[in-house]
Amino acid sequence: MIPLAVPAQTVETGGGGSLPAGAVAQLDFINEFYYAGGSEQAISSLLGGGFDAGEISASGMLIDFENSNRPNAAGSWFTDITTTIATGITILFEIDYPDTPFGSFIHILNDVDYNTASKWASSYVGGVAAPYVEANNGISFDGTSNSLTSTGMHKIAMTFYRNLGGGTYQFAVSVDGGAATTDTTTTAPFSPYTKITIGHDGGGGLIMDAGYIRAITIYPAMNTTDLALLSAP
Repeated sequence: MIPLAVPAQTVETGGGGSLPAGAVAQLDFINEFYYAGGSEQAISSLLGGGFDAGEISASGMLIDFENSNRPNAAGSWFTDITTTIATGITILFEIDYPDTPFGSFIHILNDVDYNTASKWASSYVGGVAAPYVEANNGISFDGTSNSLTSTGMHKIAMTFYRNLGGGTYQFAVSVDGGAATTDTTTTAPFSPYTKITIGHDGGGGLIMDAGYIRAITIYPAMNTTDLALLSAP
Protein backbone atom coordinates (compact mmCIF):
# COMPACT_ATOMS: atom_id res chain seq x y z
CA MET A 1 0.00 0.00 0.00
CA ILE A 2 1.31 3.48 -0.89
CA PRO A 3 1.11 5.82 2.13
CA LEU A 4 -0.72 8.66 0.42
CA ALA A 5 -0.92 10.74 3.59
CA VAL A 6 2.87 11.07 3.83
CA PRO A 7 4.09 14.57 2.86
CA ALA A 8 5.65 14.95 -0.55
CA GLN A 9 9.35 14.30 -0.88
CA THR A 10 11.48 17.42 -1.04
CA VAL A 11 13.34 17.71 -4.33
CA GLU A 12 14.70 21.14 -5.17
CA THR A 13 13.63 22.46 -8.57
CA GLY A 14 13.67 25.72 -10.43
CA GLY A 15 9.97 25.29 -11.20
CA GLY A 16 8.92 24.82 -7.58
CA GLY A 17 7.48 21.30 -7.84
CA SER A 18 8.22 18.24 -5.71
CA LEU A 19 7.92 14.49 -6.11
CA PRO A 20 4.75 13.14 -4.46
CA ALA A 21 5.10 10.60 -1.66
CA GLY A 22 5.65 7.08 -2.99
CA ALA A 23 6.13 8.21 -6.58
CA VAL A 24 8.88 6.89 -8.84
CA ALA A 25 8.84 9.70 -11.42
CA GLN A 26 6.80 12.70 -12.48
CA LEU A 27 6.33 15.10 -15.37
CA ASP A 28 4.73 18.22 -13.85
CA PHE A 29 4.16 20.61 -16.72
CA ILE A 30 2.53 23.29 -14.54
CA ASN A 31 5.51 23.66 -12.21
CA GLU A 32 8.12 22.72 -14.81
CA PHE A 33 9.27 19.87 -12.57
CA TYR A 34 10.51 16.83 -14.47
CA TYR A 35 11.85 14.01 -12.31
CA ALA A 36 13.00 10.56 -13.46
CA GLY A 37 15.92 8.25 -12.90
CA GLY A 38 16.32 9.54 -9.36
CA SER A 39 16.89 13.20 -10.24
CA GLU A 40 15.37 16.29 -11.82
CA GLN A 41 16.03 16.46 -15.56
CA ALA A 42 15.35 18.58 -18.62
CA ILE A 43 12.07 17.70 -20.30
CA SER A 44 13.91 17.36 -23.62
CA SER A 45 15.74 14.31 -22.20
CA LEU A 46 12.51 12.59 -21.08
CA LEU A 47 10.20 13.06 -24.07
CA GLY A 48 11.11 12.37 -27.69
CA GLY A 49 9.51 11.28 -30.94
CA GLY A 50 7.26 14.08 -32.16
CA PHE A 51 7.49 16.01 -28.89
CA ASP A 52 7.06 19.78 -29.28
CA ALA A 53 8.21 21.68 -26.19
CA GLY A 54 6.52 24.78 -27.60
CA GLU A 55 3.15 23.24 -26.63
CA ILE A 56 3.97 23.53 -22.90
CA SER A 57 2.38 26.57 -21.28
CA ALA A 58 0.98 27.68 -17.94
CA SER A 59 -2.04 25.46 -18.73
CA GLY A 60 0.00 22.29 -19.21
CA MET A 61 1.20 20.36 -22.26
CA LEU A 62 -1.33 20.56 -25.10
CA ILE A 63 -1.97 17.58 -27.36
CA ASP A 64 -4.58 18.12 -30.06
CA PHE A 65 -5.61 16.98 -33.53
CA GLU A 66 -4.61 20.43 -34.77
CA ASN A 67 -1.06 20.52 -33.44
CA SER A 68 1.94 18.29 -34.11
CA ASN A 69 2.85 17.43 -30.52
CA ARG A 70 3.14 13.61 -30.42
CA PRO A 71 5.45 12.77 -27.51
CA ASN A 72 7.01 9.40 -26.73
CA ALA A 73 8.73 8.43 -23.51
CA ALA A 74 12.51 8.73 -23.68
CA GLY A 75 15.59 8.43 -21.47
CA SER A 76 15.05 7.86 -17.76
CA TRP A 77 11.27 8.38 -18.09
CA PHE A 78 11.09 5.41 -20.49
CA THR A 79 13.33 3.36 -18.19
CA ASP A 80 11.32 4.18 -15.07
CA ILE A 81 8.10 3.08 -16.77
CA THR A 82 9.50 -0.17 -18.16
CA THR A 83 11.27 -1.04 -14.90
CA THR A 84 8.20 -0.32 -12.76
CA ILE A 85 5.71 -2.16 -14.98
CA ALA A 86 7.69 -5.39 -14.52
CA THR A 87 6.34 -5.57 -10.95
CA GLY A 88 3.12 -3.57 -11.54
CA ILE A 89 2.64 0.12 -12.27
CA THR A 90 0.12 2.86 -11.45
CA ILE A 91 0.00 5.94 -13.68
CA LEU A 92 -1.86 9.12 -12.76
CA PHE A 93 -2.87 11.59 -15.47
CA GLU A 94 -4.06 15.07 -14.49
CA ILE A 95 -5.68 16.70 -17.53
CA ASP A 96 -7.67 19.85 -18.25
CA TYR A 97 -10.08 19.33 -21.16
CA PRO A 98 -11.57 22.43 -22.83
CA ASP A 99 -13.56 20.02 -25.05
CA THR A 100 -15.22 16.66 -24.41
CA PRO A 101 -12.50 14.16 -23.42
CA PHE A 102 -11.33 11.89 -26.23
CA GLY A 103 -8.20 10.02 -27.27
CA SER A 104 -5.16 8.31 -25.83
CA PHE A 105 -3.58 8.44 -22.42
CA ILE A 106 -0.74 5.96 -22.90
CA HIS A 107 0.27 3.00 -25.06
CA ILE A 108 3.11 0.73 -23.92
CA LEU A 109 4.12 -1.25 -27.00
CA ASN A 110 6.46 -3.90 -28.38
CA ASP A 111 6.40 -2.21 -31.80
CA VAL A 112 6.43 1.30 -33.24
CA ASP A 113 2.66 1.83 -33.05
CA TYR A 114 -0.50 0.43 -31.50
CA ASN A 115 -1.80 -0.90 -34.83
CA THR A 116 1.23 -3.10 -35.52
CA ALA A 117 2.12 -4.15 -31.97
CA SER A 118 1.57 -7.77 -30.97
CA LYS A 119 1.93 -6.96 -27.27
CA TRP A 120 0.67 -3.83 -25.55
CA ALA A 121 -0.90 -2.24 -22.48
CA SER A 122 -3.03 0.78 -23.28
CA SER A 123 -5.63 3.23 -22.03
CA TYR A 124 -7.69 5.78 -23.94
CA VAL A 125 -11.10 7.44 -24.10
CA GLY A 126 -13.29 6.14 -26.91
CA GLY A 127 -17.00 6.26 -27.55
CA VAL A 128 -18.36 5.42 -24.09
CA ALA A 129 -17.15 8.55 -22.27
CA ALA A 130 -14.93 6.53 -19.92
CA PRO A 131 -11.32 5.34 -19.91
CA TYR A 132 -10.87 2.09 -21.84
CA VAL A 133 -8.10 -0.24 -20.69
CA GLU A 134 -6.82 -3.10 -22.81
CA ALA A 135 -3.82 -5.35 -23.31
CA ASN A 136 -2.85 -8.18 -25.64
CA ASN A 137 -3.46 -10.73 -22.86
CA GLY A 138 -7.26 -10.55 -23.04
CA ILE A 139 -7.68 -7.47 -20.84
CA SER A 140 -10.47 -5.30 -22.25
CA PHE A 141 -12.76 -3.18 -20.08
CA ASP A 142 -14.22 0.29 -19.64
CA GLY A 143 -14.02 2.52 -16.61
CA THR A 144 -17.20 3.70 -14.93
CA SER A 145 -19.72 4.67 -17.62
CA ASN A 146 -19.94 8.40 -18.36
CA SER A 147 -17.11 9.22 -15.94
CA LEU A 148 -15.43 11.40 -18.57
CA THR A 149 -18.25 13.34 -20.18
CA SER A 150 -17.49 16.83 -18.89
CA THR A 151 -14.94 19.44 -19.81
CA GLY A 152 -12.53 20.78 -17.20
CA MET A 153 -10.09 19.12 -14.81
CA HIS A 154 -9.95 15.34 -14.47
CA LYS A 155 -7.66 12.89 -12.69
CA ILE A 156 -7.39 9.44 -14.24
CA ALA A 157 -5.46 6.76 -12.34
CA MET A 158 -4.73 3.41 -13.96
CA THR A 159 -2.90 0.29 -12.85
CA PHE A 160 -1.30 -2.27 -15.14
CA TYR A 161 -0.09 -5.70 -13.96
CA ARG A 162 -0.59 -5.46 -10.19
CA ASN A 163 0.59 -8.85 -8.93
CA LEU A 164 -2.19 -10.47 -6.89
CA GLY A 165 -0.21 -13.67 -6.35
CA GLY A 166 -0.79 -17.12 -7.75
CA GLY A 167 0.08 -15.97 -11.25
CA THR A 168 -2.80 -13.45 -11.42
CA TYR A 169 -2.34 -9.81 -12.43
CA GLN A 170 -4.83 -6.97 -12.05
CA PHE A 171 -5.59 -4.02 -14.32
CA ALA A 172 -7.70 -1.17 -12.90
CA VAL A 173 -8.83 2.40 -13.57
CA SER A 174 -10.42 5.14 -11.44
CA VAL A 175 -11.60 8.61 -12.47
CA ASP A 176 -11.98 11.58 -10.12
CA GLY A 177 -12.14 9.48 -6.97
CA GLY A 178 -14.68 7.00 -8.30
CA ALA A 179 -14.56 3.31 -7.42
CA ALA A 180 -12.04 1.46 -9.55
CA THR A 181 -13.17 -0.90 -12.28
CA THR A 182 -10.91 -3.93 -12.77
CA ASP A 183 -10.04 -7.00 -14.78
CA THR A 184 -7.47 -9.75 -14.27
CA THR A 185 -5.17 -11.87 -16.41
CA THR A 186 -2.81 -14.79 -15.87
CA THR A 187 -0.33 -13.38 -18.40
CA ALA A 188 2.75 -11.78 -16.84
CA PRO A 189 4.11 -8.40 -18.02
CA PHE A 190 5.75 -8.63 -21.43
CA SER A 191 9.15 -7.40 -22.55
CA PRO A 192 11.05 -5.95 -24.32
CA TYR A 193 9.38 -2.60 -24.93
CA THR A 194 9.83 -0.68 -28.17
CA LYS A 195 7.81 2.51 -27.72
CA ILE A 196 5.68 4.28 -25.11
CA THR A 197 3.38 6.91 -26.57
CA ILE A 198 1.57 9.68 -24.69
CA GLY A 199 -1.60 11.25 -26.06
CA HIS A 200 -1.49 9.31 -29.35
CA ASP A 201 -1.14 5.71 -30.56
CA GLY A 202 2.08 6.03 -32.56
CA GLY A 203 0.32 5.47 -35.88
CA GLY A 204 -1.54 8.76 -36.31
CA GLY A 205 -4.71 7.67 -34.50
CA LEU A 206 -6.46 8.01 -31.14
CA ILE A 207 -4.96 11.49 -30.75
CA MET A 208 -5.96 13.32 -27.59
CA ASP A 209 -8.50 16.00 -28.48
CA ALA A 210 -7.40 19.34 -27.02
CA GLY A 211 -6.16 18.00 -23.70
CA TYR A 212 -3.83 20.02 -21.51
CA ILE A 213 -1.82 17.44 -19.58
CA ARG A 214 -0.96 19.08 -16.28
CA ALA A 215 1.04 16.19 -14.83
CA ILE A 216 1.81 12.50 -15.25
CA THR A 217 3.05 10.59 -12.20
CA ILE A 218 4.37 7.03 -11.96
CA TYR A 219 3.95 4.83 -8.85
CA PRO A 220 4.41 1.16 -8.00
CA ALA A 221 1.07 -0.62 -8.49
CA MET A 222 -1.60 0.45 -5.98
CA ASN A 223 -4.59 -1.47 -4.67
CA THR A 224 -8.03 -0.32 -5.79
CA THR A 225 -8.75 1.63 -2.60
CA ASP A 226 -5.59 3.69 -2.94
CA LEU A 227 -6.20 4.09 -6.67
CA ALA A 228 -9.51 5.85 -5.96
CA LEU A 229 -7.82 8.05 -3.34
CA LEU A 230 -5.12 8.94 -5.84
CA SER A 231 -7.61 10.07 -8.49
CA ALA A 232 -9.75 12.09 -6.07
CA PRO A 233 -10.05 15.78 -7.04
